[in-house]
Amino acid sequence: MTQFVTGQRAVTVMCAALLLNMVGFSNYGAVLPGIISDLALTPSEAGFAGGIFFLSYAIGSPICSVLTDMVDPKRLYLAGCAAGLAGGLCFPIFSDSFPALLAGRLLSGLGMAGTYIPGMTLLAAGLPVSDRARATSIYTSCLTLGTSGSFASAALLRMAGGWHFAFLGAAMACLAAAAAVWVWMGGRQGGASSLSALFANLRLVLRTRAVLLYALASAGNAWEGMAFRVWWIALLAFCATRPGEGWAQMVDFALLSAVAGPLAMPVSAWVASKAEAQGKHGRRELVIAAAAFSSVLAGLTLILGLEMPLWLIFLLTLVYQCTIFSDASSLPVGIMSQVPASARGAVLAVQVTLTNSGSFIGAWVCGVVLAHAGGTASVTAWRWSLAAMMAASAISGVAMLAVWRTRRRQASRG
Repeated sequence: MTQFVTGQRAVTVMCAALLLNMVGFSNYGAVLPGIISDLALTPSEAGFAGGIFFLSYAIGSPICSVLTDMVDPKRLYLAGCAAGLAGGLCFPIFSDSFPALLAGRLLSGLGMAGTYIPGMTLLAAGLPVSDRARATSIYTSCLTLGTSGSFASAALLRMAGGWHFAFLGAAMACLAAAAAVWVWMGGRQGGASSLSALFANLRLVLRTRAVLLYALASAGNAWEGMAFRVWWIALLAFCATRPGEGWAQMVDFALLSAVAGPLAMPVSAWVASKAEAQGKHGRRELVIAAAAFSSVLAGLTLILGLEMPLWLIFLLTLVYQCTIFSDASSLPVGIMSQVPASARGAVLAVQVTLTNSGSFIGAWVCGVVLAHAGGTASVTAWRWSLAAMMAASAISGVAMLAVWRTRRRQASRG
């Protein structure tokens, strides 16, 4: 009889499995210049293919969130790993056509949806109640690290065998994650979840103005963050083609960009701690708004500096990346505080759906802007595309200011 792990070992297994499943999270953006060249994609097609991952994630996540209360999350997790495996093999192993690329990214997005929330539930099921909050915090904090790890692993795999290997490696990583969970993690039987209670909570969430504004801010943050992740390496590849930048041929920017995760994590944690401290005084949203507007400032600096030396542009992109995700840890905590504990599952479903929808639209829209403003060889087109990213962060900041003003008005009337 298999002895399943619990406690700290369970946290280690599930965090390792999450990092393995995330190998395919950003590999597309890391090798995008090679894909565009070999498949002769237009910027609009490249942006749509990059965004469809998040569209399928947006559709699959709320479904999986509900199913975790009805069926064994271990089964859901293994099904998610199977989808990720199929996505990595579909493109380009079976076919390197554009339809296969779309199918592969769609399956990979479903794989992420099928592993992230079920993985969190599976982890909690193997822990005492007193340890669940800390374990969940550790698990979710791996997202930023996993994104950087995806860039780094894709760069290394591309160096080893071309950009095709980045997708094959992601497929094998999903297989390894499935094996680890199958061997070491126990499952549980699903409960009898009440759909009427779920719909009642959803109605409560959708009637709460602060929740909708927080969800809008989360969608804006994801729009900017994931669009930049998809187009980041392509932007640096464009800048590297200019005269005097020959040294860039010896550098793999996808590999270098992996430092963004370790840099962004402490910034996000610091903003989250400040937001939590100010939340006691009703100023949580002011902190989050300040973080969002810092991204606008960094984005404007990058737009104006696109003709500077490449090494300076790379540093500016790192700063921009850190400011984009500076409020990423504060937004989920803030939105959860707007509703009773019984409705937090419904809040999670709404937030995940809107956040990943924002990611899909952002990546696609920025590709469309690039295509219609001059293409990937035009500095003007890149400026307009960055402006389309940055505008989403401005919307996030305005949404947070609206929540703060509403609360102040309610307090003055009370």
